[in-house]
Amino acid sequence: MNIKKHDSNLIVKLTFNLKPKSVSGNIYLTKLAKVERYMEGELSNFENLCTDDHASYFEPNEQGISFKDRYLSFLRSPMKKGDEVDVQVLKEFVSDLDNRADIDMNGQSEWETEEDEEYLYYIGGKYFLQLAKKLKLLIYDTEKGEK
Repeated sequence: MNIKKHDSNLIVKLTFNLKPKSVSGNIYLTKLAKVERYMEGELSNFENLCTDDHASYFEPNEQGISFKDRYLSFLRSPMKKGDEVDVQVLKEFVSDLDNRADIDMNGQSEWETEEDEEYLYYIGGKYFLQLAKKLKLLIYDTEKGEK
């Protein structure tokens, strides 16, 4: 089971790694390395989007830790299998993934080769879309098991 009740906050235990494994040292920029580079840049953008104003829509958790602090902590974490994540934080992350995937898969001009920068955004957006789908299922299973 992937659920853990923690001071009346619902916690999800990740069942897979969210960040692609590092492929540094590779001479050629492989597809995986491109996704890794894309994700690093977008996670930095997610941090910038989590303003005090945006975070004010969310309540602090039982320990009094603000949503912004929890979200930023999550974005900077390894995001690996077994990590425990606040459902509220994970839902906001999924929302950001969906938004970015939509922009990068549907808002880019046509790419002609895999060397085009638009292709990096397309495959990154595709990865985010797949990740969002898997996380939505994990959240659903967690909430369903809580009832």
